[in-house]
Amino acid sequence: MFQNIYAEGLKKLLFDMLQQRYAENELTIDRLANSINNPKDYELMGKFLVAIYETAYLKAISEQKDLLKKYGINVEVTTPKNTEGKSIF
Repeated sequence: MFQNIYAEGLKKLLFDMLQQRYAENELTIDRLANSINNPKDYELMGKFLVAIYETAYLKAISEQKDLLKKYGINVEVTTPKNTEGKSIF
């Protein structure tokens, strides 16, 4: 039987991201993963997931900065300079 290597890769990525929440979303993940059939789709889905993750991370950081500012603590978060333009996909 044919095995979709892109689906398996996407499932692994989502398992690593979701950890204990993977099981409750497995049906949706299976359906989504089975629609990824080629390298370009896999790359685009990976970039989409990273964008979601990054947006949530930046929102959380912003909320924490605002909370700390109320207590007189000024926080600045920066990104490493040597990773610009490099993709994990």
